[in-house]
Order: sequence, then structure tokens, then C-alpha cells
Amino acid sequence: MDLLKLRDKCRFCFPPDKERILKKTKKFYMMLSLGPIIEGHMLVITKKHIPSLQSLPEYSITDFLAIKDVVRNILNDEYGGCIFFEHNLSSTSITKRDTPHDYHAHLHCVPTDVDILEDIKEFLTPIRVNNWHSLEDRARRFSESIYYENNSKDMYLFSVNKHLRKQFLRYILAEKLGVPEKVDWTIYLGWEDIFTAKKKLAPLFEKEQLK
Repeated sequence: MDLLKLRDKCRFCFPPDKERILKKTKKFYMMLSLGPIIEGHMLVITKKHIPSLQSLPEYSITDFLAIKDVVRNILNDEYGGCIFFEHNLSSTSITKRDTPHDYHAHLHCVPTDVDILEDIKEFLTPIRVNNWHSLEDRARRFSESIYYENNSKDMYLFSVNKHLRKQFLRYILAEKLGVPEKVDWTIYLGWEDIFTAKKKLAPLFEKEQLK
């Protein structure tokens, strides 16, 4: 993709709200999500513009998994839970988006112990995976997929073979938590929750030695 277009449009290549960033490493950065479904909702984002975390180069996986463990531990300690999800889109996906950041790898990290597996299963069939490498291997077979990991560290991949509503996973989680008004981050920005979470989390991430 043209660098000038990325500079103009991709919110993850050139984040406009740098006050939301909690920590940067060589290959990733951690940022509080705009429109948090719940206080502490954050993202792990690749600095490189790649389509999904399942397409990470081999040399980045160890660093990513270390970051993921740190995020889980911090959110568990501060909020009592942590689930992860990512909607992986590619140029051949059924679901089409018109903004570059939709095609830029970013992991949603949500501080809750609510499990949305059964809710996702109403639409898609889960594939249980045992580790990240197994997840990557499976994901390469699909043009579009969803990754979900619950509070018990159970990991699932879903092949997306039908059209889903926009912000599908956000919709499911917001409905489950009883906050449907927070589904659309372009409408609900949630700056009060963002600033509250930053006061809690920024000092904790600052202490972490991450590559």
C-alpha cells in the first residue's frame, strides 16, 4: 500500500492519539482502545503494516507472546480478567473494509472474565488450537478468520465463510456485557474510561522490560 495513503488513513501506522499509547517496543506498541467496551480495553499493535497477527514473521513471535503474557497478567491483576480477540482480514476476505487500519494487525485485549465462545458459535464453527504456532498454521488456510482466547487461555480459530455484521466481535461482547451503546467506537469514544485506565496501567507497563 502506498506510504502516503497509509500516512493519511491508517490509524495504526500513524496513530493520531499518542496519549493513548502505554508502551512501545521494537516491533509493537500497546495502546488503549478508542471506544473501550470496558475500562482497560487495549490493543497490541504491530509497527509493521501486516494483515494479521497470524502472519507475524517467525522472528517476532517470541516477543509478541511475551507482550501478550504481560498484558494478560496486568489486566488480570488490575481488573480480574482478560480475553483476547482479533478479526483477521485479507484482500480476499468475504468482509470488505474501506480503511487501512482494518488490515493492520491488532489484538484486542479486554479486561473481563466473560466468555463469548458460545455467542460466537451461534454464527461460526470453532476450531480449538493448542498453541500459537498451531493457530498460525490453521489461519494460513483461510482468507478470513477470527481468533478468540478466553480467560482460561483456551484458544479458538473460526473460519469466516459468511458475511458478518460490522464490528462483529465488539457487538457480541458489548451485548454480553450489557453495554450495546458501546459497540461502535466511531460514535462512543470513551475518553473518560481511557484516561482512568491510563492512570492505572501506564506505570505498570513502564516497569516492564519488553523487547
